[in-house]
Amino acid sequence: MVKRPKASTKAYKYARIKTELSIQIFEGQLRPHDRVPSLTEITQKYKVSKITARRVLNDLAMEGLVYTSRGRGTFVADAALRQDIRQIKHTANQ
Repeated sequence: MVKRPKASTKAYKYARIKTELSIQIFEGQLRPHDRVPSLTEITQKYKVSKITARRVLNDLAMEGLVYTSRGRGTFVADAALRQDIRQIKHTANQ
């Protein structure tokens, strides 16, 4: 009998949080310039470390879905900004 390695709980939580926030953005539950849950709110709601919460927010920012305003929080990027970032990434990958 071969034992399969268990999926990392942290990786699962990270993916779940990122997916949930992405869906909320794409479905319009979070609109452009709406505030996204803070680092503290994510850690409390999902019971994850600040490192995991920060990784989620950083990855969403790298994908152009959110932007951060120092001292104010993280907000949903508008569609034009998301499109510009996707075009830049596409051009860079060619």
